[in-house]
Amino acid sequence: MSERIKNHTELVSSTLLLVIPLLFLFATARPDVEGSDSAELAAASYSLGIAHATGYPLYTWIGRIAIVLSPLDPAHTMNLLSGLLGASALLLFALAAREITGNLLSAAAPIAGIAFARPFWFISTIAEVYALHLFLLAATLLFLFRWRRTGAPSDLLLAIYAAALGFAHHGSTALFLPGYVLFVLLHLRSVRRAARFAPGLLLVPIALGVYLHHPIRHRADPPIDAFREIETRTRMGILDADRTGQAFDDRFLYKVLGGGPARKLDPTWETARGRAGALPATVRTSLGTLVACAGIAGLLFGIARGPRPAALLLAWSFLANTIFFLNFRTEDFEDFLVPSLLFLALAASPVMEAARAGASSLSKKRAAGAILVFALALGNGAEILSAARARGGYRHSAPTLARERDLLSLEYPHGSQILIPWGRATVLRYVQVVEGIRPDIEIHAMTRRQYENAVPFLLERGPVFAEDAGEGTRERFDVAPFGPLFRIERRAEEAGVSH
Repeated sequence: MSERIKNHTELVSSTLLLVIPLLFLFATARPDVEGSDSAELAAASYSLGIAHATGYPLYTWIGRIAIVLSPLDPAHTMNLLSGLLGASALLLFALAAREITGNLLSAAAPIAGIAFARPFWFISTIAEVYALHLFLLAATLLFLFRWRRTGAPSDLLLAIYAAALGFAHHGSTALFLPGYVLFVLLHLRSVRRAARFAPGLLLVPIALGVYLHHPIRHRADPPIDAFREIETRTRMGILDADRTGQAFDDRFLYKVLGGGPARKLDPTWETARGRAGALPATVRTSLGTLVACAGIAGLLFGIARGPRPAALLLAWSFLANTIFFLNFRTEDFEDFLVPSLLFLALAASPVMEAARAGASSLSKKRAAGAILVFALALGNGAEILSAARARGGYRHSAPTLARERDLLSLEYPHGSQILIPWGRATVLRYVQVVEGIRPDIEIHAMTRRQYENAVPFLLERGPVFAEDAGEGTRERFDVAPFGPLFRIERRAEEAGVSH
């Protein structure tokens, strides 16, 4: 095959690898806003605000650019942005695998099917930070593997910058940093030679400069501001002032480097033990049995026979990400597991290349290997599609915007306070910020057990309404129905005394 035909074939293959998943993700993207983090991230991007920890400034900027350029509503735009980033990440992972195998078909075959796996599909069809995390992770691997092939310092510098941006965007990138360092040291075979690239580490503070967004936007008092929420919750007594601090600098460190991940790690390892039994089934239904087995084989053979630096990097990244999030108390476990799946799929590509080369050699026809790999990918993809259908297919939950618009359209007094769980609070804030409905109302994301601290403080600021009221609240305050909510007021005798 001439070089020109090979380049043309790879160009067409790359285009299809990007376009097919992209069309699928666009066609199945959620048309409205998803609750919880997704609604808050969309509203923060729309207003250039500050979302929950760590604030995700890079994602906020990219989201704001997408909203400005798109004719669609912000929620749908942000969902489509995840699809674009997710499909692009798959392409970059395949190009990184090609650096190992030398053949794009065998590199893409184990990776393309992930687009149709439920975990990857979900995070790539709603407004979430994970698709950008995958994109930056894939870019880092691509530049590292290309640097190993070319030896060009520019490739290593690009890898450092992509890794730094990845760390600035999502803290879990720190799990992969030892693997990156090990890869560089194994390739250079000398710490002294690696030290020549130390000036490239200056790219790290440049990447972390995205966090200047927080103090700049906080001064502008945007409608979505997690720092203002920290201040309010501290004054309520829900957060400990000794932990959050008094000055903005203290709260910046609390937010960006806060104890969220530490609090969610299970020191007893009960969480990991409870999930470990279900992990093989999760991997198999997301990757397909063939690719899952090929990935494990690829890691073992790569460590034993090479290319060892790439195999050790992938093995470390797979194990570090999987073990950490196995023991991480979160409902989003499968979302966090997607990078592990992609590492395993990337490790499967040398096995696919060996199968392709073997088939071509035995039949003495180059096309035979490609046909075999294509057939294996189709069979593996059928298993992924079947597993996805068994888990509900590619449909999101019912729309929630109409219900929350109706909730905000009730005749609340000016300056009212609404206490409601996090998932609904973020959608209400989205309706306020993007659609301009009742921006004078304060929405507080809160559990019922936090009411006793919050209600006395909030009654000083305005009328208080809540989705529900526990026994403790009913004993201390007058609670009366108000549409689907309850109005909470001081008891008549206490109100008389306060006046």
